[in-house]
Amino acid sequence: MKKFLEKILPKKIYSSLVRFSKIPLSMKAASGARHSKKLKSKKKILIIKSDAIGDYVMFRNFIKEIKQSKKYRGYEIHLLGNIIWKNLFENLDKNYVDKPHFINRKELYSRKTIGPLLESLNREAFELVLHPVSHREFAIDYIIKKISSPNKISYSGTSMNQGALEKSFTDKYYTKLIKTKSKFEFDRNREFFEAVIGEKINLPNPRIDLKSKQGNYFVVNPGASVKFRQWKPENFAKVADHLIKKYKSKIYIVGSKAELALDEKVKFLTKNKNKVEIKNNGSLFDLLKLIAGSRGVVSNETCTSHMAVALGKKVYCVASGIGWGSTYPYPHYKNAIYFYPVSLDKTNPNKKILDVNETSAAAALKEIKF
Repeated sequence: MKKFLEKILPKKIYSSLVRFSKIPLSMKAASGARHSKKLKSKKKILIIKSDAIGDYVMFRNFIKEIKQSKKYRGYEIHLLGNIIWKNLFENLDKNYVDKPHFINRKELYSRKTIGPLLESLNREAFELVLHPVSHREFAIDYIIKKISSPNKISYSGTSMNQGALEKSFTDKYYTKLIKTKSKFEFDRNREFFEAVIGEKINLPNPRIDLKSKQGNYFVVNPGASVKFRQWKPENFAKVADHLIKKYKSKIYIVGSKAELALDEKVKFLTKNKNKVEIKNNGSLFDLLKLIAGSRGVVSNETCTSHMAVALGKKVYCVASGIGWGSTYPYPHYKNAIYFYPVSLDKTNPNKKILDVNETSAAAALKEIKF
């Protein structure tokens, strides 16, 4: 039935139906928490950030800013994060968080998970709950509604992940909604936290301080979380051969374990297989260290490109156009160069999904210079 409706209904209507079908599940899951006595709020802050790895990279610097701010210095900081980037957090940011909590997003609609989580969070008696996510979603908003706290702050946000009607309800779950001028996510995050702490934050780009000895190799990431963001493996193979020939270098192909077949295909298509090695069995922090020691990165628009920017590396990124102006290009970082589909309308970049393979390997190779 689901596949049939997806075929016959317009995309917007089908997406709305899918969202609405999940609302009762979210409410049922959140209702699993027992009603506890309201506790007097303590000097504790809960930051909820459950989105993807790249979003975490563009947010993480601000945990330190709030921890060291004049307004909240001495407060206990809690973080509810996405378990997929727990490894990065533990290696980069655990010193700024007093108590981390993690959730598997696949369990957002599970009463067995959300009920105990809410009980645990409500025992903390947070003075302030922060949800620095512009494209909010109902499941997380509803969890925030069920958390007992006198102050709940988020963005005024968009209707990208919620319909206008849903958002008119979920806006009321917060005591304050911050409207930012910036469209770019990192700048938007900076504005948000400046408003929360009442201080100027002088940070133009995400930053990861990780010292590593540079080796003669490049990092190539042919995978992406969704297929429409994946440039053809043939193109990545041509890029790898070009870098090997021009810079007498080695290539490390990276990706998740699920992308092994794709990584192997790229290697198989190269002419210099002895100079190509697949590295997809490590942790996210292992990936970060690999990028830190590289001469540069070539990637689809995924977390690898954001890591490269935060590490101050040069990165060439093949992008679909979705997210243009919001998650790329970086307005204050010139060493991140993007290839867009020739049909991209920058006045309305998110109107439709474009083919990343409108960018040819030949066109990219003319521009790639490390």
